[in-house]
Amino acid sequence: MRWQPYVEASGKARPLNHLHPFRVRITLPASATSGEIDLDLEVGFSMHTFTRGRCATDAVATIYTNARECRTFDDLRYTLSHRLPEVIKDLPSRKCYHARNDNYLSVADITLQEAPCDYRRFFVLRRWSGKHAGSERPCVRLIVQSAYATPKSRKGREKLIRFQVLLHRTLGLTKGSKKAKAPHECGAPYTGIS
Repeated sequence: MRWQPYVEASGKARPLNHLHPFRVRITLPASATSGEIDLDLEVGFSMHTFTRGRCATDAVATIYTNARECRTFDDLRYTLSHRLPEVIKDLPSRKCYHARNDNYLSVADITLQEAPCDYRRFFVLRRWSGKHAGSERPCVRLIVQSAYATPKSRKGREKLIRFQVLLHRTLGLTKGSKKAKAPHECGAPYTGIS
């Protein structure tokens, strides 16, 4: 998922290279069921982090498309998306919540036009077979499915879960957790979160 720049009607390009995939190494502390674990977190971003659903009134020049969908480039989502790589690197210290369709949610407090808002980031985790050459560390793929600002709300933040617990579950290391899904060879499927 390497995104081509969005080119405005004026010809000005809006680069999206800050949303190219990257990998970060994480160390999970020892738990009751396993010792300390070093793993690779392979991170990718969907186009919903910088686009929104189309409206009949949207100008043709605002369309951003790929092989799967056609959406409208969104200036606010694009601006906020520059925060995403650092936010993802800080996930081990952030609160996460269960969302629907096997997705999770991370929320940051932000201010837009002097009003407090939530910046909601929906993501999915999958055990992944991709490894660096010579690396024997387990790998988890994190795809940010969508990210957008909303008015301040506690809605959707009922089921708190720590990111480290999510990683343990994804790797199948937690007692009583759902059976870990088989590793994916490619990106996680689109789940319909806008």
